[in-house]
Formats: sequence, structure tokens, C-alpha cells
Amino acid sequence: LFDMNNDFTYIKSIGDTTYTSTGFGNSSLLLTEDKLFVGALYEDTTATDSGAVYLFNTSDGSLIRKVKGSNPEANDNFGMSIAVDGNILYVGAYYKKDSGGVAGWGSVYKIDITTGEELSIYNAEDYDNRTNLITVAPYFGFTLSLIGTELWVGAYNATSSASKNSGAVYVIDTTTGDKIKKVEAVSDVVTSKTNFGWSMKSTKRLLAIGAPNTVSS
Repeated sequence: LFDMNNDFTYIKSIGDTTYTSTGFGNSSLLLTEDKLFVGALYEDTTATDSGAVYLFNTSDGSLIRKVKGSNPEANDNFGMSIAVDGNILYVGAYYKKDSGGVAGWGSVYKIDITTGEELSIYNAEDYDNRTNLITVAPYFGFTLSLIGTELWVGAYNATSSASKNSGAVYVIDTTTGDKIKKVEAVSDVVTSKTNFGWSMKSTKRLLAIGAPNTVSS
């Protein structure tokens, strides 16, 4: 940690050899004024590479809790993405199996930060029909972004109306869990591997969505 108000003075490091080989901080970090959330998508205390998120106190560096998804399975990669809204933590597990046992469909977990209680699970198959998803692993939950009461979920390998495997972003109402809409890249720049939804960053007014394999328009 560094103090941005004091010439970026080094404060402390958080984590130690306990987290070696867990992917600690490899994919996701989120910082609030008093808490640091660190994704460790390869944590495997319950299943190989099932993943976890560690929550630390920024004042003293102490571990507050470790969070894992319910029914952890090998290669879930829980902790690939993180978003926080007040006392609610959202965690992406982009390689989670669907109800038919197919890996890579992905899920997003809604968790109470104070208690660690799992409140809801958003599964890819709940937000699109199998025709759009069955041919590939959509990787739902690879990225997350919160805009008000909307949770934007990147699925960079989902099928869009323009092309298979081109990617999409699903917008979910965090109050009801309902899908508001599915966002896709404009058709004239889409290929079968556009990877729309690979990354996302938002402000109060704007949202940027990365698509690293977009063709020229």
C-alpha cells in the first residue's frame, strides 16, 4: 500500500508466503478506504483452482475473512473479478460449470461483506438461452462493473447476434437479479473472437468495454 497524499510513500505490504501459488492478486484487486479485496483464483483448499477472495483491514493489514463460493469445484476460478457496493461484494467465477456439468459457463456470487453470507448466485444460463451459449464456454463473470443498481457482467466468449464467440456484456438488476439487457459490440467490427467484454471500467457517466481482438471499422 502507498499513501497517495504523501508523495506515494510506501506504507506496508499485505500478504505473505501463505498465499504463494494461489494467484493472489493475479487477476483482481479492489480497495476501499478501510478494506482491501484480493482475488486468488487458484486457491485450492477445497478443490484445485476453485479460488477465493481475501478481505484485509488496510489499517493493520490483518485478514478479516476469506470468502469462497458455495459448492466449490476444480477450476471455478472464483475471484477472477470483484466489484463492491457498500456492504455487498460481487465475485466472478468465470469457469464455473453449468447445471449440465459443462465448464466455462460462469457464475457471479453476491456476498454480504460483514457476515460472509452468500446472498445470491447469478448463473450464465439464467440470462441467455442455450442456443447462444451451448456451442462455447461464454466465461460469464470474467469482468465485473457496477453502475448504480446495475451489475455489468463481461462474458467475452459468449455468442452475439453478429457472430459466435464474439463476446457480450450482461446487465443485471442487483435488486431483483433480473437481466436488464445484453450489450454487444457493433456488428461492423465483430469477428468470431472479438472478445467483447474482456475488460471494463466505468465512471458515473461512462462505461468503457474492452474488445482486444476487434477488427478495423
